[in-house]
Amino acid sequence: MFIKIVSKSTLMKRRGDISLEYLVGLVMVLLILVALISFYDDIKTAIQSTFFKEKSIAEQDMERLMKEIDTLSSNERLEIYANGNDYTIALYASTDAPKECGGYSCACIKEKEKLQKCEPITKECPPNTLCILESSVFEVIHKEGEGRVVIPLCAVGNSVKLGGEC
Repeated sequence: MFIKIVSKSTLMKRRGDISLEYLVGLVMVLLILVALISFYDDIKTAIQSTFFKEKSIAEQDMERLMKEIDTLSSNERLEIYANGNDYTIALYASTDAPKECGGYSCACIKEKEKLQKCEPITKECPPNTLCILESSVFEVIHKEGEGRVVIPLCAVGNSVKLGGEC
């Protein structure tokens, strides 16, 4: 079994002549490069959305809220600045929680009336610990001419509350 090595000079019949096979291959490579360059942004976006799921601003706000709940003390009131706009954030007691929470108390966000994400907090409420005993909802709506929206968060006794209930 012998392997025939073809040099570039054998593809050219005479000086300056290029074989049809070589020309077709070169054109195909150039077309593929042009296509990749022109669709670069689309390809990059597709890869990022497939492998690197970026959190929405509302999800980032909810993540900050969850961290603040962990540090909240009894009878304390905090103000969390929202970076997002036009979404609803809710704290649900385990008895009122959506099925996505699996029977746990949880925090959820809704964007455009569609439930986007829920984060379970706890199923049981041991004595002398902060818990979500009553569900509360807060709408994050930015009004023209105002600064950032503030999400009030508080602990009244051992119950964590959100929004106007603070």
